[in-house]
Amino acid sequence: MTPPSAATRKALAADSRVALLEALTAVGRPLDAAEAGRLVGLHRNTARVHLEQLADAGLVERRGEDRSRPGRPRVLYATTTEVAAERAAADG
Repeated sequence: MTPPSAATRKALAADSRVALLEALTAVGRPLDAAEAGRLVGLHRNTARVHLEQLADAGLVERRGEDRSRPGRPRVLYATTTEVAAERAAADG
Protein backbone atom coordinates (compact mmCIF):
# COMPACT_ATOMS: atom_id res chain seq x y z
CA MET A 1 0.00 0.00 0.00
CA THR A 2 1.46 3.35 -1.00
CA PRO A 3 1.49 6.13 1.58
CA PRO A 4 -1.03 8.93 1.04
CA SER A 5 0.16 12.03 -0.78
CA ALA A 6 0.50 15.38 0.94
CA ALA A 7 -2.69 16.55 -0.82
CA THR A 8 -4.58 13.52 0.46
CA ARG A 9 -3.31 14.00 4.01
CA LYS A 10 -4.27 17.68 3.89
CA ALA A 11 -7.73 16.88 2.49
CA LEU A 12 -8.37 14.34 5.24
CA ALA A 13 -7.06 16.58 8.02
CA ALA A 14 -10.47 18.18 8.60
CA ASP A 15 -13.28 16.25 10.27
CA SER A 16 -15.83 17.93 7.97
CA ARG A 17 -14.08 16.64 4.84
CA VAL A 18 -13.83 13.14 6.28
CA ALA A 19 -17.55 13.27 7.16
CA LEU A 20 -18.41 14.36 3.61
CA LEU A 21 -16.29 11.59 2.12
CA GLU A 22 -17.95 9.02 4.39
CA ALA A 23 -21.41 10.35 3.51
CA LEU A 24 -20.72 10.11 -0.23
CA THR A 25 -19.45 6.57 0.25
CA ALA A 26 -22.46 5.54 2.35
CA VAL A 27 -25.03 6.99 -0.06
CA GLY A 28 -23.32 5.39 -3.04
CA ARG A 29 -24.53 7.94 -5.59
CA PRO A 30 -23.45 11.41 -6.67
CA LEU A 31 -24.71 14.30 -4.52
CA ASP A 32 -24.66 18.04 -4.95
CA ALA A 33 -23.14 20.27 -2.27
CA ALA A 34 -26.52 21.05 -0.68
CA GLU A 35 -27.45 17.37 -0.28
CA ALA A 36 -24.01 16.38 0.98
CA GLY A 37 -23.95 19.32 3.39
CA ARG A 38 -27.36 18.42 4.79
CA LEU A 39 -26.16 14.88 5.53
CA VAL A 40 -23.28 16.13 7.69
CA GLY A 41 -24.74 19.37 9.06
CA LEU A 42 -22.89 21.90 6.88
CA HIS A 43 -24.15 24.84 4.86
CA ARG A 44 -24.06 24.19 1.11
CA ASN A 45 -21.31 26.77 0.55
CA THR A 46 -19.11 25.28 3.27
CA ALA A 47 -19.74 21.79 1.92
CA ARG A 48 -18.85 22.96 -1.60
CA VAL A 49 -15.47 24.30 -0.44
CA HIS A 50 -14.69 21.03 1.33
CA LEU A 51 -15.89 18.92 -1.62
CA GLU A 52 -13.67 20.92 -3.98
CA GLN A 53 -10.67 20.22 -1.73
CA LEU A 54 -11.51 16.52 -1.79
CA ALA A 55 -11.82 16.68 -5.58
CA ASP A 56 -8.48 18.47 -5.92
CA ALA A 57 -6.89 15.66 -3.88
CA GLY A 58 -8.46 13.05 -6.17
CA LEU A 59 -10.70 11.57 -3.47
CA VAL A 60 -13.98 12.56 -5.12
CA GLU A 61 -15.00 13.18 -8.71
CA ARG A 62 -16.77 16.33 -9.80
CA ARG A 63 -19.22 16.09 -12.72
CA GLY A 64 -22.06 18.00 -14.25
CA GLU A 65 -25.59 16.71 -13.90
CA ASP A 66 -27.16 15.17 -17.01
CA ARG A 67 -30.10 17.44 -17.55
CA SER A 68 -32.92 17.44 -20.09
CA ARG A 69 -34.82 20.45 -18.73
CA PRO A 70 -33.77 24.11 -18.94
CA GLY A 71 -31.46 25.58 -16.36
CA ARG A 72 -27.94 25.26 -15.16
CA PRO A 73 -26.94 21.68 -14.35
CA ARG A 74 -25.93 20.97 -10.77
CA VAL A 75 -22.35 20.00 -9.95
CA LEU A 76 -22.40 16.50 -8.47
CA TYR A 77 -19.72 14.86 -6.36
CA ALA A 78 -19.06 11.13 -5.96
CA THR A 79 -16.27 9.10 -4.44
CA THR A 80 -13.69 7.88 -6.91
CA THR A 81 -13.68 4.17 -7.68
CA GLU A 82 -10.38 3.78 -5.81
CA VAL A 83 -11.74 5.38 -2.63
CA ALA A 84 -14.96 3.35 -2.83
CA ALA A 85 -12.96 0.13 -3.22
CA GLU A 86 -10.69 0.99 -0.27
CA ARG A 87 -13.69 1.82 1.96
CA ALA A 88 -15.44 -1.41 0.95
CA ALA A 89 -12.30 -3.44 1.72
CA ALA A 90 -11.97 -1.75 5.11
CA ASP A 91 -15.62 -2.46 5.97
CA GLY A 92 -15.61 -6.05 4.71
